[in-house]
Amino acid sequence: MGNITIKGSLSPAAGLARDEVRTVKDTPEVRAYVEAGFADIVDEETGEATPVIPDPPKPPKGNASRDDWAEWLAEHTSIVTEGKDRDALQAEYADWAKINSPTAATD
Repeated sequence: MGNITIKGSLSPAAGLARDEVRTVKDTPEVRAYVEAGFADIVDEETGEATPVIPDPPKPPKGNASRDDWAEWLAEHTSIVTEGKDRDALQAEYADWAKINSPTAATD
């Protein structure tokens, strides 16, 4: 495997301080470190760090139970789930996702 240059991200990490730049072997461990948000990969040509934005967690399937939806929403959003049926939870999530999706700022 070759080498890769990484830069400490805003996320705290014991092995790499914020904005510290280091060239390391390109290993699965380093890629996992980057995927976890502890480091950004530095473009060799420009010297700019490119943050890795993880995929957002996938919501339950549409036919999942009301309890599955409520549990997922409570863990991943600020939506209050008490007293709402599955259809209401799904509708509220659809509205929430329009505002909070990674592409919402560019839409």
